[in-house]
This record gives sequence, C-alpha cells and structure tokens, in this order.
Amino acid sequence: MFNRLYQPDIDLVRLSWSNDVSLSNPGEIRLGLLWLSLLAGRLPRVSLAAGTGVETSSEVIKYLLAGADAVDDRLGFAPAWAEASTITGLWS
Repeated sequence: MFNRLYQPDIDLVRLSWSNDVSLSNPGEIRLGLLWLSLLAGRLPRVSLAAGTGVETSSEVIKYLLAGADAVDDRLGFAPAWAEASTITGLWS
C-alpha cells in the first residue's frame, strides 16, 4: 500500500530513462511503523506487511510489534527467525 516513491529521471545523453534506485535504510522505518500501528486491528480481514528500512532483526521485531503480519527482508540482512525467541511470549 505504501511503497517507496520511485523517481526516475531522463538521461539526456542516452535519451533513455535512468532509474538510480537506492535501497532503504533503517532511518526510513518510522513512516511504516506509524501506518502499521494505526491500521493494525482496524482492518480485520487484511494482512499487513512491511519492508522499508529492514537491515537487522531489530527492525523486523519493531515491525512485528507495530502490527505487521509479515516483514520483507529482500537482501537477507536480518536473521529475524533465528532471533524469534526474542519476541516469544510478547503476545501471550
């Protein structure tokens, strides 16, 4: 629902699109945390997923605590499930 806004440019020398996409960093997690926490529980038949700013298991845990049902870690930075014991019992 809230993907990062990609802003392509036009290369005037090659006359083609230029997509200099940069990866997100942990500093970009706050907007995702805000919206997840606002929407979690208010949309009963909707699963919420997050992925912006995930570099370590700490970001994964933050998203899960905010209400995410899934966290996307495309680059394999976060050993989230290896540290799942960190969050065991939080919902009990």
